[in-house]
This record gives sequence, structure tokens and C-alpha cells, in this order.
Amino acid sequence: MASAVRALEFYSGVGGLRYALEAMEDRKGEVVAAFDINDMANDVYQHNFGDRPQQRNIAALTAQELDRWEADLWMMSPPCQPYTRNGLKKDAFDGRAESFLELLQQLPRMNHPPTSILVENVVGFETSRTREMLVDMLESEGFAIEEYILSPIDLGIPYTRPRYFLVASNSSSFSAACSEDTRKVRTQPPRGWENVVEKCFVPRLRCMHSWKRMCRLALQDFLQPEQELREESETRRPTGTEGRQDPWKTYFVPEKVLKTHWRVLDVVSPAFTRCNCFTKSYSRYAKGTGSVLVQAGTARFTEEQEDFGSYWIAKQGEYHGIKTTSPEALATLKPRYFTSREIANLHCFPDGFCFPSYISLKQQYALLGNSLNSAVAATLLGHIFPPCTS
Repeated sequence: MASAVRALEFYSGVGGLRYALEAMEDRKGEVVAAFDINDMANDVYQHNFGDRPQQRNIAALTAQELDRWEADLWMMSPPCQPYTRNGLKKDAFDGRAESFLELLQQLPRMNHPPTSILVENVVGFETSRTREMLVDMLESEGFAIEEYILSPIDLGIPYTRPRYFLVASNSSSFSAACSEDTRKVRTQPPRGWENVVEKCFVPRLRCMHSWKRMCRLALQDFLQPEQELREESETRRPTGTEGRQDPWKTYFVPEKVLKTHWRVLDVVSPAFTRCNCFTKSYSRYAKGTGSVLVQAGTARFTEEQEDFGSYWIAKQGEYHGIKTTSPEALATLKPRYFTSREIANLHCFPDGFCFPSYISLKQQYALLGNSLNSAVAATLLGHIFPPCTS
């Protein structure tokens, strides 16, 4: 087996990049230090990994401090607000970009800089001034670079969450594998990604057991079994309450939301092979924050255009969605929000990933909305650190 990869994880959140690193089959990946200022995210990280990220200002890290960890790899998911569609788009002039830019300035000052770097951010980062500064710095330090816009759906996972990724390395093998057009943003996963998914995720994740090359899984593979949800609700039930309760009750879309926002909800069924991106505002806002799932009549819904009278399946670009004639018609289908476990499944987090009991459902949604799909990140790490040939 190849030597272990020592990594620093910046803006670690709940640990999506660490899960990607730990999924690497050909070599051991070790996060020697993680950093995040979000106290609640650090609670979740510690709950699942056992060690707690350092809650400090990344901009204050010096080259000497960074050298002490002797890291081979930097993994970074810096704040996305300076580049989002709905933000002010202040880019490098946004105060939230400061720590990332300061961190880059430490690279040429280090005696033991990383040999590889992975950066993740929102679509829009690829046209930013911050990205230009990042690429210029890395190229001046001798790194070969490839950039991607990838989504889990590109790997056969029924989840549309396009994100920008940059992978960089100064190894000769990576440089040789890079194409000549280094400034092109690619929209297909790197060569060999199927092997990463097949070896590192299919055997380990219950939701991925049905995965096959050239096929897209259905949402039903990623849904939480009712019995599992019932057991969860039993453990969280307040003392003194009795009787059998519907475990889905917490997740049903409220009548008020249906009446007001039924036209803008993205409605899918378990048989569909896609759902929309879940954001940190999921369940708090209706439009553009993530899909809702119908509970009733799902056996009738396949991804074919079909009219059932008061509701129908309509083509929406490349994908399909369920449309209704009224909020009352939608209510008959019993739409519900996805559970946090189901969203974690769509992120390809391990089956054992969970939240501390004091983290509320809305807080869980917010933390997952700020995270990433670990399988997509793992395919890119596999590109930087390809399997060794004997």
C-alpha cells in the first residue's frame, strides 16, 4: 500500500471532505488537523470523528505553524457567500474571502508546502477574481491544475448539486495526466471515477448497493426505512407521551406552505432519478431550497410524462417533476420533506454518520446544506492520488 496522505482540512464543516479522504482504498488518508469557526459544525464533526476542529481564524495561521503539520494535502471548502447568485458578489473584496486569500499567501513562505490541493465552492467561483488569484498563485508555485464543475448526478447518484472543484498537484504523474488546456473547466468526472465509486462507496453504503455503471439510481435507494425513522422518533419522544405516532408527521409539508407555495415546490417521487440541491434554508423557504417527496400514490409515478387528472408528471428540462392543479390536489399526495438522514445518504456519508441529539432538525438541514457530496470529492482525490500499480 502507498504511503499515508497527511491532510489539513480547512473550513471543515461536518466533515464531508474527510469522508472523501477516508474512502480512499489504495492508501490511508489522515486528517492531521481541521479548522472551522462554526461551533455547531464542530460539535457534529467531533461527534462522528472523535477529534474536534480548531476553532480559530484561518487568516491568522502562519507559514511556520502550517509547516509543523507536514501535510501532503490541503482540502478547502471556503465560504461561498462572496460568489453565490443571490449574494452581493463582492468576490475577493468580501470579508469572508479574506481567510482563504491569506492562506494562499502562506504557500510561498513555507518550507514544507503541500504537494496537492483540493478546493470546492459554488458554481460562479470559476469566474471570480478569487479564482484567478488562486490559479495564479498555484501556477507560480509549480502546480499543475485541473478545474471541474461536477454534480452527484454525474456519478449516477439521483441528486443535482453542481459544484466547482479545483485539483492541483506538483507531482510528475499528475502533471503528465493533465490536459494541455489547463484553463478549461471540465464538466465530466476524471478518468477512472467509476472505479473509485465501485470500490470505495458501493460496498460501504447501504444506499449505493444497487449502483451500476452507466445507470442512475432512483431516490428510493436513498430513502430512510420507516422502521428506522420510527425508532429514531421513539428515542427523541418527550417523556410522558404515549401511543403509536406517525413517524413521518414531523416531515409533512405544512398546509400553510402548500396553500401559499404549491406552484414553486419541486415535487418528486421515490421512483425518480433526481432531486434538487438541498440548501441551508431547506424547510424554512419553499423555492429553490430542495425537493419535497410525495408519499401517496408513488407506485404510479415513474419518470414518464403522464396525466393523472389533478396531477401529472411534466418534463422539466432534462428531468421530470410532479405538477398539480391546486394545493388541495398536491395535499392528497402527502408531500413531505426529506429527512436529514436521507440528505446525508445523497451526500454519500457513511451509514454511521449522525447528529448529536441536541441538534434540531432545522440545524441539521442547515449543516448538511453547507456540506458536499463526498463521492464526488473522492473521485477527484483519486485523480490526484491514483492507485499504485504493482
